[in-house]
Amino acid sequence: MPATPATAKRVKQFRAEANCSAEWPSPVVATYLMDEAVAREIVELSGIVRAHDLLKIEKQHARVEYHLLDPGEDYPMLSGVPRSREPLKIECPTLNVSDTEFWVAARMKNHPAELWTEAMPVSELAEEFGIDYLPVKDQEMESLPSAIR
Repeated sequence: MPATPATAKRVKQFRAEANCSAEWPSPVVATYLMDEAVAREIVELSGIVRAHDLLKIEKQHARVEYHLLDPGEDYPMLSGVPRSREPLKIECPTLNVSDTEFWVAARMKNHPAELWTEAMPVSELAEEFGIDYLPVKDQEMESLPSAIR
C-alpha cells in the first residue's frame, strides 16, 4: 500500500556549512537526513542539557555525509580534473546537542582531521517539524529514566 501524506514519514535533508581541522581541502558542506523522531529527540535532549546545566550531550549519529563539493550544485571540471561528488569516508559520526543548538561531527577515516557543522538553533528545528520547544521542568525530570536523570 503506497504511503499517503497522512502516513508518510516526514524526512528533511539538511545542508550545513562544514569545518575541518586539517589545512588541506576542507569540506564545503555536510548533508544529513532528519525525521520527526530525531527532531523530537534533539528537542528533548536540549531540555535535559538545560535542566542539568550540562555543556552538551553527544551521541552516535550515522546519518551525516561530508562533501568536498556541494552535491546540490553543478560544478565544471576544476583545473581540467573532474571532482568526485562522493562523500568523504568518515568514522565516529556524532550528534551534539547543547541547551539551544545542535550540530553533527565526525573524524575523517584514516586521518586525524575532525569535521563539524555550524551549530543550528534547536528552536528552528522544532518549528520546522511543528514540535513544542520548552525546557524540561523539574517535575518532568522524575518521569525520565534514571540513567539520564
